[in-house]
Amino acid sequence: MEWLRAVDLAEYAPNLRGAGVHGGLMVLEDKFTSELLATLLNIPPGKTLLRRHLNTHFKELLGKDIIQEKRESEGTLGYIPLTPSAKLKVTKKSQFSLKRKKSKGEVDYGDLVCPLNPNCEDKKSRRS
Repeated sequence: MEWLRAVDLAEYAPNLRGAGVHGGLMVLEDKFTSELLATLLNIPPGKTLLRRHLNTHFKELLGKDIIQEKRESEGTLGYIPLTPSAKLKVTKKSQFSLKRKKSKGEVDYGDLVCPLNPNCEDKKSRRS
């Protein structure tokens, strides 16, 4: 909000109130662009000079590295731009947090950091 006042866009600052937008979202979300910010601020698409002004200051605020990351993510296959009406699908968690314990015969060895290998112990003893 203060940043909008600093870049002479104070009249659009109230439109951002309650939108859930903060600095972390702007920086960390690759799909958050100056166009999305202009849309959230309700800057009409016809006011191209105003949108260009916002774009310039948005780039200065985030820095070259972050803007480059955003451009690279836009170029990836299957990129879907973020829109104000986009909905996030939240995966449902299991109703029960406790899972059935596995019996000795059902141990899942795929989760081990070091596979069970008799030669593994020999290599450790040689290093010592």
